[in-house]
Amino acid sequence: MKIKRLAATCFPLFFLALSPGVFPSPAHAENIFYSATPGGPPDAIRAIRICESIDSTPPEERASRIESAVAAAEKAIARFPEDPRSQFALFCSLGRKLETSKNHLRSVFLVHRAHRAVQKALALQPTYVDALVAHGAMLGQLPWMLGGDNDRAESLIRRAISLDPAFIPAHRELANLLRAQGRSDEAHMVDVAQATD
Repeated sequence: MKIKRLAATCFPLFFLALSPGVFPSPAHAENIFYSATPGGPPDAIRAIRICESIDSTPPEERASRIESAVAAAEKAIARFPEDPRSQFALFCSLGRKLETSKNHLRSVFLVHRAHRAVQKALALQPTYVDALVAHGAMLGQLPWMLGGDNDRAESLIRRAISLDPAFIPAHRELANLLRAQGRSDEAHMVDVAQATD
């Protein structure tokens, strides 16, 4: 049975906050979408919905909205520490916070914290497709000194595709990862397979 998902932008351009101008902005950033299955702690769902709506939020309101998302995710984790969606909500919220961070050292701290949150989500639910794709995208975009790992990234995304072949964001992330490694022919095959499904 196909699970309906609530789309949420979680980690676009998060690595740019670490060192503006050093890492190029990926052309596919606008296509990075993650999601959460319906249900779960209300605070976790609220945090993810805030993350979704940030791009349409007036710039002057974004910082406070992001802080409320982080707070909601933290509240969900405090009440339901073993709920993978709560951990995923924190991952998304921290990703949005990184977009607005101008403090280099704080950004590094936020990356590590976000990494722990998505790892925890997967430890609690190893088949959490959304978290697999998100973690893969994160590892594929991070520089190696912060834990970036293309092989691990590809493995996670391919695992997500094996669990849910119809989850389009996973196919997009795999194609983007392959292109970033200069594997254009393989990426094209992923694009073609996705288009014909």
